[in-house]
Amino acid sequence: MSIVLADRVKETTTTTGTGTVDLAGAATGYQGFVAGAGDAAVVYYAIVGQAGGGAAGEWETGIGTVTDAATDTLSRTTILSSSNAGAGVDFSAGTKDVFLTLPAKAPVTLTEVITPSSAATADIDIAGCEAVEIVGWLRPATDNVNAWLRFSNDGGSSFREGASDYAWAQSYLSTSGVYADDHDPADVKIQMAINVGDAEYMALNIMILNAATSGVYTSALAHVTWHTPGNTFPFGSTGGSVLTAEVNNAVRIMFSSGDIASGRLAVYRYPAP
Repeated sequence: MSIVLADRVKETTTTTGTGTVDLAGAATGYQGFVAGAGDAAVVYYAIVGQAGGGAAGEWETGIGTVTDAATDTLSRTTILSSSNAGAGVDFSAGTKDVFLTLPAKAPVTLTEVITPSSAATADIDIAGCEAVEIVGWLRPATDNVNAWLRFSNDGGSSFREGASDYAWAQSYLSTSGVYADDHDPADVKIQMAINVGDAEYMALNIMILNAATSGVYTSALAHVTWHTPGNTFPFGSTGGSVLTAEVNNAVRIMFSSGDIASGRLAVYRYPAP
């Protein structure tokens, strides 16, 4: 199941009870569920009774499905939290606001697929996430390059690249059984792989931890398969950290020189508690 996220989606409903709600149209300044998320989209939702109405004080967050119909609807498939001790709310008469949200109890979901092509970098928004997992592959446009990670604390306007912004340690194991390791306690990046060929597809799995916690170092664990010109290194593992204890809200995946020729990255976000 892939959850659809969209900005500024909000409607109202006067539906009562515990079932599917009829959507009454976009609120002023917002877009509707069908326009914003799409027909059959699975979404995180919130329903909140408007102040002064019969449903005031009633609220619910959950996972539901949007249906495009003569009267658009939103199912309430999974209840995540509510004013009814976490169970589905039997909504009273009155107007309720219905909108997209990211609940605190949201399970891990695929939230984005990125397909960089002739791109200098792959930049990923990680704002508000305690952990992010990135799975996929990349191919460099330039031969014999290294794969790097960098982080941003300003939403991706800039990425740290100071001489002592990162620390990392890395190990490799070749098909011939040769083991090697490398590390740097003060670097301009976190290194994930070395000497990646321009005809090779670098498979990767990156877990980013503690990104949304101030006063803690954001860390990355990367497991990567790649090939070097003339020598096969089927597996490499890297652990690294940003050497500033603060919140980070974007990560950059890049090669040491040249563009990303092609790739596909699936992003799974774990919301902060």
